[in-house]
Amino acid sequence: MNNNEIQKRPVTPILRAMKIGDIEIFPVSQLNSIRVKTSDLKIMEDKKYTRKREGKTIIVKRVPLNK
Repeated sequence: MNNNEIQKRPVTPILRAMKIGDIEIFPVSQLNSIRVKTSDLKIMEDKKYTRKREGKTIIVKRVPLNK
């Protein structure tokens, strides 16, 4: 593994702790977990996130929930 590669991390506690405007980077291998958990947190905790793939990473940003 390269020193440049992003390590896998626990998705749920990181997403729950994010404040609006926070950005976290995950490896693309965690995309399915991130997709499911961000959807769950929107429904259960009124938290909204954007996801963007850049190469081998997924960039997740917490954004305001527009009601």
